[in-house]
Amino acid sequence: MNTPYLILIFIEFIIILPIILTLFVKYLAERKGWDSPYGKTYSFVSIWSIFYFTLTLIFIALPDYFQINDFGTFSSIANILILIAEAVFVAFSIKIIYKKEIGETFLFTLIIVVFKILITFCVGILLSPIGMNIQDL
Repeated sequence: MNTPYLILIFIEFIIILPIILTLFVKYLAERKGWDSPYGKTYSFVSIWSIFYFTLTLIFIALPDYFQINDFGTFSSIANILILIAEAVFVAFSIKIIYKKEIGETFLFTLIIVVFKILITFCVGILLSPIGMNIQDL
């Protein structure tokens, strides 16, 4: 397994993203007029981050387990599957936590998942020099 990659996704998905996403989700929920205390929002984002981190770990370990040689193709398929699972998980989590109908949560889910993808990309770019230095050790 690629240990520097694991360290960086841990930092990104368990430390950095929950803070940014909590502020963003709270802002969106308040804008829609939903009851959104920080505790409820942080709980939702924390569960979401742990879910995503777990899926990522599973998909990182699968190529070694199944001895898949074409990691690029596998990674593309895995990312699409993770995105679909994440969107479904977020939609149902919002439905449960905020007690809203699925139709009402669809646009909310789409906005925060796209925002998370953009933030993940930006944080990944910022952390990539650290990853290169760790890998050289």
